[in-house]
Amino acid sequence: MRVKKTGKGKGIVDITQADYRAQLARIKDEDAVLKPGRYRYERGGFKRRHPDYAPQTSKVKISILLDADVLAYFRARAERPHAAPYQTQINQELRQLMERDQRQPAKSAVAGDYAGLLDDPAFIAAVAERVEAQRKKVRRKAA
Repeated sequence: MRVKKTGKGKGIVDITQADYRAQLARIKDEDAVLKPGRYRYERGGFKRRHPDYAPQTSKVKISILLDADVLAYFRARAERPHAAPYQTQINQELRQLMERDQRQPAKSAVAGDYAGLLDDPAFIAAVAERVEAQRKKVRRKAA
C-alpha cells in the first residue's frame, strides 16, 4: 500500500493485489477491505459535506444502564398500536425534561419544592408554635 499526500488532509492511496490479499487474510471480510486500485481521500470537511447537520436531529450511540422497571415500562408503551419505538420514547421524555429545564431558571430546593409552604399561613403558624415549644423546653432545662 502506497500513500501519497497531495495537500493538507488530502492524498492518494494505491492498493496492490498483494496488499488486498494481505488485508483479506487479516480481516477476512471482503466488504471491509479496499479492492486493488487507486483511491483519493480527504480528511475533515465534515461541515462542508454535511451543511444540514444539526445536533438535535443526529443520533449518538451510547450504552446506558436503566432500571429494569423503567425499561419494561417504555417497552410496554412501544408495543401499543402506532407507538414510537421505546428508544425514541425515552429520547422524547429526556428532551422534554431538558427543554423544560432550559426554559426555567434553576431553582433551589427551598424556592422550588417548598415555595407553597412558605406562603401558607397555617404552615407558618405551626412552625412558630413548634419553635415556641422548643424555646420553653430549653428555658426549663436551663432553670
